[in-house]
Amino acid sequence: MTHTCPQCDKEHEELPAMTFLTPASYYWLSEEEKQTIATITQETCIIRNEDQTDYFIRAVMPMHLTDACHSFNYGVWVSLSEKSFNDYQTRNFDAEPEDIIYFGWLCNIPSEYEDTESIGTNVVVSNNKHRPIVYPHKEQMHLPLVRDVYEGITLAEAKSRVPVSTK
Repeated sequence: MTHTCPQCDKEHEELPAMTFLTPASYYWLSEEEKQTIATITQETCIIRNEDQTDYFIRAVMPMHLTDACHSFNYGVWVSLSEKSFNDYQTRNFDAEPEDIIYFGWLCNIPSEYEDTESIGTNVVVSNNKHRPIVYPHKEQMHLPLVRDVYEGITLAEAKSRVPVSTK
């Protein structure tokens, strides 16, 4: 499957990751709120509400493909506690060989799912310079999204989720 990458504007052969550019909480802010209470980069987001501050990082949630040797990836945002977020920001992952695992909440739900309850996750950060990997908690296998992450979808289903390029 050939697709044009919106980041580099080049054609690629592999299945693209379906990415969310912001956490849902940021998306729903007014333009004024985005300017006054939020700080966002390509990798992190902080929203300072009157009663609490929310911390987010970008991550990858792989979905198992039942009939292929690779996975279908969603680029998602997860919320972390202030302590975990600060730890994530200050660690030198190049120098630390072990994986670090944080608890987080999934902040984006792909449109193919109608999951309405919060999905707890383990956010695994490795020293391989890639984005953290998100694993939803298996206790929530009753949710179709969580079930599909672990039990998988077909390659045809994954391809059907990729928007057709208009170029």
